[in-house]
Amino acid sequence: CITSKKESGVISGVQNSENGPIEWSKELPRSCLLSPGLRDKIVPLLAGLLECDDSKMWTFEQFFDSVTELLRCRLLHVFYINEGRELHAYLPAQATLADLKTEVYQQTSLSPASQLLFVQDKGLLEFALSCHSAAGQGLPPTTLSSPYLLLDAGCPRIQVQLGASAQTARFPVFPTPSVNLEQDASLAKSCCSVAHAMQRLLDKLCRCHAALRRAPLTLACVLEELVDKQVAKLSQARTMCTLLDQQLKLLLTSQSGMSQLVDAMQPQSQPAELQCLARCLVEKQDSRAAVSQQMAHLEKELGFLEQSVLKGRVLRTRWELACREGPQLAGCPETAATYVQKIRDSWQALARDKAARELSFHDKQFHTLEKNKIRQTCQKLLSLLQERCRHSCHQVAQSLEAWAKDALELLSRTKRVESELDSCMDMISSYAAALDKVGSTFESVVGGLVCDLKARCQSQGQNGLSLPKNAASDNAPSAQETLKDGVSGRPKKVPGRIVCGLQRLKEEQSEILELIEANHIMMRRLMCIATKSKNQNSESIKLGKNISFLNLSLPPLSNEES
Repeated sequence: CITSKKESGVISGVQNSENGPIEWSKELPRSCLLSPGLRDKIVPLLAGLLECDDSKMWTFEQFFDSVTELLRCRLLHVFYINEGRELHAYLPAQATLADLKTEVYQQTSLSPASQLLFVQDKGLLEFALSCHSAAGQGLPPTTLSSPYLLLDAGCPRIQVQLGASAQTARFPVFPTPSVNLEQDASLAKSCCSVAHAMQRLLDKLCRCHAALRRAPLTLACVLEELVDKQVAKLSQARTMCTLLDQQLKLLLTSQSGMSQLVDAMQPQSQPAELQCLARCLVEKQDSRAAVSQQMAHLEKELGFLEQSVLKGRVLRTRWELACREGPQLAGCPETAATYVQKIRDSWQALARDKAARELSFHDKQFHTLEKNKIRQTCQKLLSLLQERCRHSCHQVAQSLEAWAKDALELLSRTKRVESELDSCMDMISSYAAALDKVGSTFESVVGGLVCDLKARCQSQGQNGLSLPKNAASDNAPSAQETLKDGVSGRPKKVPGRIVCGLQRLKEEQSEILELIEANHIMMRRLMCIATKSKNQNSESIKLGKNISFLNLSLPPLSNEES
């Protein structure tokens, strides 16, 4: 009757009074322990099963397909640092990072652009995902104790949201010291239920506390890795700039030498191509100045980041010091489990007393003792939850908020430097391409000038390049005693004694090479003779010494001796 009167899509209802109206809802009640991520998957399934309209009611095939799809989903745990709460994302097996960010946005309203997802002790999820993708895997697996860490890149505020249940959690109070078996058993059962709920909340707080303590170390590791890569990239850019400076200097020197050569060969007639090349080189000098200015700015920025992040590991050391001074929650889950078990044992004892209906005087004393044990244990569990665990989480959140403010500022600065560094690398690449183009132009211009000069020399019937009249001399040096300067192209006279010395050195080197070759052949022959016998070996060595002393040559070996 109830399901036939509800509207389409309604899956739950609450009746606050007997025979009163029912408050229908298309969502699961707040008391449901399912995570929000799983609720979104379960609600359509329940709506299809509880549909009262025959035309909208699900068939068995639809139900089977929906359940099969739900069972194939992967569970990914995400810890939202800014709110201190756990998220559960149920995604397909081949889900991507974009799918995960979309699911996180649906549960937190945090835009994907502002989401910073970390893998504990492995850095950013993007980097870890690239390694898993290379190995043919999807998103890295997670557990409840080792989730992804989610941080809002634009907001350093950290506030642990425990919900109203953590602040208003109270145990029922036994009204009178007198013995009331039914009432005492009922209240003890309620105390046991509240104790289990508090234990779940306390375990959640302990996981939250552990995640908040580990998150800064992961973020510090990410910053150190990013700055290390940027320093290496800047060093690479600096090396490229040095090589390009050498190339530009060589082009300038060659262009100057070619201009001087053209002036010497063709006075007052500078080719237009050479003038255009000179202007291009001047422009490249301006480009080099712009690159140098950008490099100086990047060196200053990276120097600050290196000093703030890498030198002494300032962020890591600062957080480790804060953790040492903060409270610890080691052993709290085990203590809570012990308290809950004691409350449960006392409830079982009161339930047995209720079943007995009549108690002796001594049994009544034990009954009262169990009630006092429940009251004291409940108070200890409540104190452990609110005064120790909740207080510790809030204290860690405050320390993390102050730390995250500086860390996020450094991260934003690191991203800005990364963008500027990429822009600088693009500038260097364009500058290198332009220098290569100028080098090719210079080569073609020089080739054209050389061809023109050769054609002119051939037309004048000369053997070499003709010198201008004002540079000619009657007593010009011979071809063996002249060298051409690689820069100006003008002949330079070499002293005759140097030429004679070089010739003698060449002859001596030829003689030395001939002697070395003859000595090598002689040693091979001696080694072959030594293999015959020991006596012949000694005679051969003696003969070899005599031969080397008398500067004689041995006859060639026969095939038998070889």
